[in-house]
Amino acid sequence: MELLPIVSYEQRAERLAALWARGGTFDPEIERAVQEILQQVQQQGDAALLALTERFDGVRPPSLRVPEAELAAAYEAMDPS
Repeated sequence: MELLPIVSYEQRAERLAALWARGGTFDPEIERAVQEILQQVQQQGDAALLALTERFDGVRPPSLRVPEAELAAAYEAMDPS
């Protein structure tokens, strides 16, 4: 499994500056909330993901693992293009 890299402060500042240049807005409260979520996932792993899914989606799946049979069925149902 590959995780998205956590960017350095400098990289984050560059990305925010690029967004700002495009006319985007920056809300420090959103930045704080996102940082708390990332920290929670880093520290608690799958347990945090399950709790956050319940918090934001209103459901708590029994597992994050998709059964192999479901993956195979989804693969077979895909349009080849």
